[in-house]
Amino acid sequence: MIRRKFISTLVLSVLMCFAAAAQDFSAGALLYPGQADSSDVAAGWRFRSEDRARVVQEGRGLSEGFFDAHTLLHLSGHSALRGSATYRRGVKRGVRWNSTSDFDLLFPYVLADSVGGDLQTETYAFGGAYARRLGDWTAGLSGNYRALHEYRQVDPRPRNITSDFEVDASGGRVLGAYALDLTLGYRRYFQSQTVSFINQRGANTTEFHMTGLGSHFGRFMGTSAYTSTYYRGQGFRAGASFSALSDDGWRGSVFFSHTAFVRHLVNQNQAPITRLGVSRLTASLYWLSHRGNNLLQAGGDVACSLRSGSENVISNMSTGSFGTLMSLPMYERKSLDARIFGDYHHPVDTRSGFALRPTLYVRASRAEHVYPARMAEMLVLAATVRAGYDRTFPSSWRLDAGLTAGVSASPAHDLSLPEAHTMPRLLEDMRLQYGVLTDTRADAGADVRISRSAGGKMRVYLRGIYLRSFYAGGYAARHAACAVGLCF
Repeated sequence: MIRRKFISTLVLSVLMCFAAAAQDFSAGALLYPGQADSSDVAAGWRFRSEDRARVVQEGRGLSEGFFDAHTLLHLSGHSALRGSATYRRGVKRGVRWNSTSDFDLLFPYVLADSVGGDLQTETYAFGGAYARRLGDWTAGLSGNYRALHEYRQVDPRPRNITSDFEVDASGGRVLGAYALDLTLGYRRYFQSQTVSFINQRGANTTEFHMTGLGSHFGRFMGTSAYTSTYYRGQGFRAGASFSALSDDGWRGSVFFSHTAFVRHLVNQNQAPITRLGVSRLTASLYWLSHRGNNLLQAGGDVACSLRSGSENVISNMSTGSFGTLMSLPMYERKSLDARIFGDYHHPVDTRSGFALRPTLYVRASRAEHVYPARMAEMLVLAATVRAGYDRTFPSSWRLDAGLTAGVSASPAHDLSLPEAHTMPRLLEDMRLQYGVLTDTRADAGADVRISRSAGGKMRVYLRGIYLRSFYAGGYAARHAACAVGLCF
């Protein structure tokens, strides 16, 4: 135990700061049952290749190396620390109609061109959480920081530098057989962006400030004066989570967040040309039970989001500055993502067992642009199942392996784009992308993890995963990842 805590403390020192978990994480959850001391350090590689891009703005492929380190340490029976650090470096292949980082966060207000190309990407992320129990009360603090750098070395040449910081405070209380936690958080975001051209005509394209579903600012297109921008955002997060105080029982959470992003033109006196508001409501509920040696978990989660955007009318400098004359609400997107899952693990004997995890998904979205009128909506239903097997061998080796199968279909979808007001090349790419998102798809994959004891509770492992998607249209997509690591 002394050796284990010494190594965990060393990892924390190397990381220099400590990790919070997922978006709906509460620091007080570190004190909930089932949160055992653990540390994991891994390095590996990820790969994605798509015959047709699901999201053109994210490219048709990705190849990146990564390093991840995570640790959870209970300092006593009344306090806990959690920490992590992540580094990723790679290449996005065949990016089109996007020169901006964090597309999934900032769309539709991105800078774009028709040529695109490969994009170098590099990410650093750190974070931390601390929780302490005082009698029946708990208090926690968590924070995350992410830095992202993306660039291209041929025309057009975007260079984006992003910083994203979040901090949360939480407090809770034990109420009978359950613990309740309340969380309040703040987020601050910044991205600077410059797109340059060594040869103003060599790339045979121009940069467009996109405004949604194929529309763009006609006034601010070009290759020089309007290609330096920055995004500034801030928001808040609030939520509640609860957990049974025993290993069995109910667990759940409800969180709401809202973040506003404003895009500015640097060379036009920092004129704010768009404003994007992103609101998100998430809820989860699941039940965990240990019956004999069997483990059973069942539950679901849902996420609803509203993305609303406004375009600003900017003066022509006649008043001495590029002022905002009016703001027009022009874009709105509503989405719903829901999931129901089950998880069952049954030990066959003292050394082996099997697991089964079925999951059902529902995804629905509708996006609209006011003028010119544009609309895209879809309903997607999906189901996956993973069958797993694990075995521990007398020689201290352990095998965990699984097979995954899934199917996805869109029973209802519609896309309406005005051909007269949409660039032909963009119109073609949008229709192709929409076809991929709504096409019937079958998935098949396998995963394996082989580990060996390195003394005590320390294990060295090698893991890999491969997933292939087959579309009714005759094309395919491939995803793969592998890593070597140490856990203790």
